[in-house]
Amino acid sequence: MKLKALFGLFLFMPNPNNILKIIQALSLDVVLGGVVFSYAIGHLFWVSLPWPVLVALAICIWLIYTFDHLIDTSDASQSQLTYRHRFHFEHRKLLIRVAIFMILVGVGILFLLPGPIIFAGTVVSACIVIYFILVRWTSFWNKELLVAIGYTAGIFLAPLVMSERDIGLYQVILLVQTLLLAYSNLLIFSYADQNVDSKAGYPSTILKLGLKKAGILITALFCINSMVISLGLMVFDLTEFIIVQCIFLCMHFILGWLFVRLVTRNEADHFLRWVGDGVFLLPGLIFLFRNGL
Repeated sequence: MKLKALFGLFLFMPNPNNILKIIQALSLDVVLGGVVFSYAIGHLFWVSLPWPVLVALAICIWLIYTFDHLIDTSDASQSQLTYRHRFHFEHRKLLIRVAIFMILVGVGILFLLPGPIIFAGTVVSACIVIYFILVRWTSFWNKELLVAIGYTAGIFLAPLVMSERDIGLYQVILLVQTLLLAYSNLLIFSYADQNVDSKAGYPSTILKLGLKKAGILITALFCINSMVISLGLMVFDLTEFIIVQCIFLCMHFILGWLFVRLVTRNEADHFLRWVGDGVFLLPGLIFLFRNGL
């Protein structure tokens, strides 16, 4: 299979919607969101993350999502469930080759990373392996929580390790908020994908709890996050923190709007998925205010 079969589509397909669908199928929007988010958190911790750290993070996020989708489509009967499933099934061999290449690139980048990040990254990688074991070969159902924890760990790993300042309440609040936002986001899309997960036999919190209890859980997470944001605004009067909380509040409300839309539509179209993944690009707005903080 030629490379044109996958990446050439970006150039030769006249419909922009098809290009966006491919970007989404490859989880490149998630990768970009993770890198921007981590870089923004680094700025808040007064750390400028070097490019090898950001590239390593991007590779790790893409590999995790790609391997997860490839495992999902290892059974041909499940390859037609969604566009993303079809895409990974049809381009399976090429994606595996690209994944191997990215692993080799990642190994090379290891020599450019600081020692503490390599050690911390190894611990996180071990946790990711445990996640795949739990989700794929056991009856563990709360995969969304594990993914949210792993996502948050990946975002905060480099900023926390490289920061020369002590970890205080400020950093803890940001970490908790990110975890709540990531968990809410994952639950919302599991809510939308309940029919697909049920047909494929994928474990999920939504299928385990049922729609009513899952809706209560998502609503409770929004309430908790609102309280955390309110707590932060009451405890800190720093201009920097207020601006950051305004950004997190926007992310919070966008996810709330997204949940309401999904409840009424019972499925997520590509636009709503772009909104859900794109919300994690909003921390990039911190760069616009940084010089004035």
